[in-house]
Amino acid sequence: MTHEEITRILFRNRMQLMAYVWSIVADVHRAEDVVQELMVLAINKSDEIKNERHLMAWIRRAARYEALNVYRRERRRSPLMDAATLDLLETTWQDVSSVNDEDRISALRHYIKKLTPYLRRVVELRYVDDLKGQVLADKVGRGVETTYKALGRAHHLLRECVTAQIAIAEGRING
Repeated sequence: MTHEEITRILFRNRMQLMAYVWSIVADVHRAEDVVQELMVLAINKSDEIKNERHLMAWIRRAARYEALNVYRRERRRSPLMDAATLDLLETTWQDVSSVNDEDRISALRHYIKKLTPYLRRVVELRYVDDLKGQVLADKVGRGVETTYKALGRAHHLLRECVTAQIAIAEGRING
């Protein structure tokens, strides 16, 4: 593949790759560094990459290993997700890789606005302000377990809404 083809494919899948790496390193800046490094590595391997499918399979494996290496090197703890969870995530990533990231992000933004004020606040504090654990719970004035149950409920609602919106956009179900 040419450098230009690889670059175009990776930029088209950048948000998905960022999300995957972030799920391991739990830091947006580290995730960005890993993704940039992966893009350079992929371009340097252009003569070995046969097609888009081969590129995406390679980039998924490389992302996982590089993100785990960064996490272990900098945090010296285990990652947020164990190997079995990462295996499931990789399988899911393959299943949804054809979905347009802009459609997914647009649907997510739309449905975040529809959450209750409390759930929206929990999501914003967790993912925009990067608050966790007791600090997050204190900020919303609830216990840690209650706060994480609310976050789980928000995840569930958003996943259902975004999945339905994408299915409608792809014509799999009628709106």
